[in-house]
Amino acid sequence: MTEFDVGDQVRARARFLINNTQLQTRADAGDLTISLYSVSGLANADVLLINPGVATQESRTIASISGLVVTLTAVLSFDHEAGETVGEVVDPCLG
Repeated sequence: MTEFDVGDQVRARARFLINNTQLQTRADAGDLTISLYSVSGLANADVLLINPGVATQESRTIASISGLVVTLTAVLSFDHEAGETVGEVVDPCLG
């Protein structure tokens, strides 16, 4: 555990999810594409968080979007079931 002294400065960092949607179909580990119910607000180079808050959570960057199919810049590490949450990660400290 980190200890702090009086007068130390601490920087907290918050990340938020926007443009939340769900996986339309199952996506397996090793897949480079995911199908979503909505791609509204999403664009190339956006960072997505897939299945947030659980052990199989992972983030991936969008390479391209065609219809409702999103191609990622790196393959998935975990299997994901249809209906799992997907959202765009926004860091207000960087905006």
